[in-house]
Amino acid sequence: LPLLVCGLRNGLVADDWVLMTAHGGINFYMGNHPDAPGWFSAPPNVDAQITPDGAQGNLEGPRRVAEDAIGRSLKASEVSSFWFNKGLAFWIDDPIGAIAVTLRKVRLFASGYEVPLNYNFYYQRKFSALLRFPIAELWLLLPLSIVGIIVAARQFDRHAILYLWLIGYAAGVLAFHVSSRYRMPAIPILMIFAGMGIGTLISYVQLQKWKPLCIGAAMLIILWASYRIEQNGQLAQNNWAMDPFNLGTAYLWANENDPARLYLEEAERYGQGDAVLYYNLGLAYARTEKMEAAKGAYRRALSQDPDLIRAYVNLGNILFHEEKFHEAINNYREALKRDPNTHNARANMGWAYWSLGRIDEARSAWQQVLQTSPDHPSAKAGMVRTR
Repeated sequence: LPLLVCGLRNGLVADDWVLMTAHGGINFYMGNHPDAPGWFSAPPNVDAQITPDGAQGNLEGPRRVAEDAIGRSLKASEVSSFWFNKGLAFWIDDPIGAIAVTLRKVRLFASGYEVPLNYNFYYQRKFSALLRFPIAELWLLLPLSIVGIIVAARQFDRHAILYLWLIGYAAGVLAFHVSSRYRMPAIPILMIFAGMGIGTLISYVQLQKWKPLCIGAAMLIILWASYRIEQNGQLAQNNWAMDPFNLGTAYLWANENDPARLYLEEAERYGQGDAVLYYNLGLAYARTEKMEAAKGAYRRALSQDPDLIRAYVNLGNILFHEEKFHEAINNYREALKRDPNTHNARANMGWAYWSLGRIDEARSAWQQVLQTSPDHPSAKAGMVRTR
């Protein structure tokens, strides 16, 4: 019934009669292509950025690629089908490679490492004492679960529902990609198996069955050591910058600019140095009136991505307010070179011309804006000045 309600809403609001959301296709492809690492990772040439200017990630980026490939606008379900079919094609064209990717995901699912998605367990522990307790770590739980799974197999009929649920759920996750939050529903079942393992070892002590106790204890020690070594290896490659970047971006959305700046600076210290980080830093610096730092951040963003139009516009705006009109015009021109319909850049360029006394060029810029955006307030205000 809840799915029918979702389907009705999708049909009436989006004219797209599907029961659930339309993210399945891109999420399937993220876990089923030749370069898939097994966790959430944007496929090659697909935009997966988070900025305060609009949702991208697994929304707009995949849509643009799908529509460019097909040559027309697509419904959300059609975008999903496009990516799902690409994932299926990977299995058909390269089954050996697809199996290798799946084995990579199996290893991640069975790992003691908490695979990040949009938050990182190891970073978030700084905010919660409970998460810092050792019992919260899977490298301790999973070896006990393995012992329990082996022990419970002696009475498989009695515990079949646990095995079937765990296998079925794991298969559902492995069809897509692995993350700590996707794996979380399996943890209660693994805890049941871990309890069986602990109970069995305790019974060996009570019954003085020293040989199986020693075998079980040795197995646990080996597994704990292996899991800990594997976790340490993963932590050495952990993306510590993701959470402060996401926190900083969220604070930008909320217009809380001081904490936004602090978290984005933390992300930079952790080694994130892409265009989106520096663009967001530029926003945070500008909003907290650190204009020199803002200019530096925008320039670093443009050194990483010379086509980041918004950075040209924002940098031009700062230079305009510093009365560096020629430099501002150069930045507006760079933005317009990449997208002639960047109306704010053209309107602001008109004001820079006006400030230099180049009235005809200012009028021409504002007229061009008003031809395609007749209600643009800045261009309209400029034309009033030229009367």
